[in-house]
Amino acid sequence: MTPLEAMAAGKPVVAVDEGGFRETITEETGMLVLADTSSLIPALKAVSGDPGRYHDACLARARKFDRTVFDEKIWEMVHNVL
Repeated sequence: MTPLEAMAAGKPVVAVDEGGFRETITEETGMLVLADTSSLIPALKAVSGDPGRYHDACLARARKFDRTVFDEKIWEMVHNVL
């Protein structure tokens, strides 16, 4: 949830390339890195150099996980099964 909250505020995300982060973070919204400082530090510097370039993509990506979108998908699945 934390990466999505950051993206909803238009902020890029740097996270470890594991688990749920892979489902939410894209090249347009931030960077996925190995779980070590030699990968993390350059990624943070790269994203911090021009965080504004990620802004619009972050907002758009976060909207894809909005509760209204989730509700619509669940409704469609339930009604398509019945």
